[in-house]
Amino acid sequence: MKTRRLVRDERGLTLVELLVVAAILAALAALIAPRVVNSLNEAKKKVAMSDAGVIRHAMERYLIEYNEYPKDFIKTGERADSYAGMYEKLGSYVNIPSDEAKSSFTFVSYYRSVGGTYQILVKARDKVQTSIAITPDGVSAQ
Repeated sequence: MKTRRLVRDERGLTLVELLVVAAILAALAALIAPRVVNSLNEAKKKVAMSDAGVIRHAMERYLIEYNEYPKDFIKTGERADSYAGMYEKLGSYVNIPSDEAKSSFTFVSYYRSVGGTYQILVKARDKVQTSIAITPDGVSAQ
């Protein structure tokens, strides 16, 4: 087996050159990482807004079937409005996850006025937990 001897003209990378490359890569990562995180948060917010629109459509389908909006989102056997109660009332109208942990938002509250309108408040699962209001007039981030 032949071994090869380094000739003085052949060079590998020096430690300084490797450190410069590492510094350049670290600087690029520092520039790109915040934008990626921001994009992911914006995407989560948009998904939650879209899913909130789906809930709004389910409310309209419920209105068509029962001639009124749901009085509450209290699940059978529970005492307070909840995501599970919303799923129990609206799950047959739209395809939403049965488990809140798999949803793109968390349920906050439901209010139905005497006049027949409603407001559902949810929070997106983004970094700032954007509040989203669902009403008969539309979906809006607050």
